Amino acid sequence: MPGLNVFLESTAIKARQILEYSGWLDNLKKGDIVAVKTHMGEAYNVCYLRPIIIRTMVETLKERGCKPFVTDTTTMPYHPWISRTLAIDHLETANKNGF
Repeated sequence: MPGLNVFLESTAIKARQILEYSGWLDNLKKGDIVAVKTHMGEAYNVCYLRPIIIRTMVETLKERGCKPFVTDTTTMPYHPWISRTLAIDHLETANKNGF
């Protein structure tokens, strides 16, 4: 990818560049409603997309005239540390993780 400096750019900038260089944005029209599916993480876990990356993607879509919204899903209670089973728990976990 021309202009993509893999060592000096932030992860958020890289996410934007991947979105732009992929050509995927060319399929969108002004006014399109676009879901930005993310994983807002579990409690006490760091395996999720950071809010700044999601924000960068949302801003990129808005610049194109789209109407993005961020979404995630709850999960089945298969482990005692799962914190996304109920909607209220999911929102609290997302808040603790910076969303």
